[in-house]
Amino acid sequence: MKVVIRDARPGDAATVAYLMYLAGRGHVRTSVMDLLIPGEPGPTIERLGLVERLLKVETRSMFHYSFYRVAEVEGDVAALACTYHKGSPSVKEFVVALEEIGWDSGDLEDMGERMAPFLAVNPSVPDDALTVENVATLPGFRRRGLTNALMEDAVFKGREEGFPRMQISCFIGNIPAERAYEKAGFEVVDRYPSEPFEAIFGCPGMSRLILNL
Repeated sequence: MKVVIRDARPGDAATVAYLMYLAGRGHVRTSVMDLLIPGEPGPTIERLGLVERLLKVETRSMFHYSFYRVAEVEGDVAALACTYHKGSPSVKEFVVALEEIGWDSGDLEDMGERMAPFLAVNPSVPDDALTVENVATLPGFRRRGLTNALMEDAVFKGREEGFPRMQISCFIGNIPAERAYEKAGFEVVDRYPSEPFEAIFGCPGMSRLILNL
């Protein structure tokens, strides 16, 4: 099996959008993407199409393809991971990107209300850390070491760019994800439970893991 770890490209956007949906769902019943983007829950054509557009718009927000590294297996994108830090484009750029695809102030306000239970427990980005996010593998390619390869790639980047530590988060109870991150050297340092979050996602909240480099 030939595996290549590389930067994502605009042509990868459709697969990346689906992988982002899977990353946002983890082992629970609802994806973060279901809150972010309105409509029938699930990886619908409409939802994935909107994410694909955000990945390719001119505004370089946190949804831009350039933040992603992918694992390519025999020429096909099979897994991905995102890395960013405190100085990366954030909420302001994301709002501009959404406006670029046609969202208005009402759409943005509704999104903020939907996302509130998630944002209340999602760990903030430390000033001195490289954060890893949206790690996911297509179902047919799991248990082939792709997550490990992407995590090793991310840790190499963290060290190369001089970050003293790295952070990643996952749903509380997502044991396979925690084990994969612990294998890369991360340790659980905090858990953030929330009843409103659990009512939506069916799990208590989010865990934060740290790797000191």
